[in-house]
Amino acid sequence: MYYVSKVKYTENIPTKGGGTKEKNFNREYLVEALSCTEAEAKTVKGLEGTILDYEVKEVKQSRIEEVFE
Repeated sequence: MYYVSKVKYTENIPTKGGGTKEKNFNREYLVEALSCTEAEAKTVKGLEGTILDYEVKEVKQSRIEEVFE
């Protein structure tokens, strides 16, 4: 079964005045798992070591049934 994990990233970008400004952007990941809980855990494990702050916003079952290689 496949799940879509929606992740929100927060990046601090330097401004011309010497301060920083937060920039948020979202990404979606397709995760193969047996449950939503497992898909979220795999997402977190896959993002280990990321230097940006992130938050898993949503995990839902994908309509994709199979991937052919």
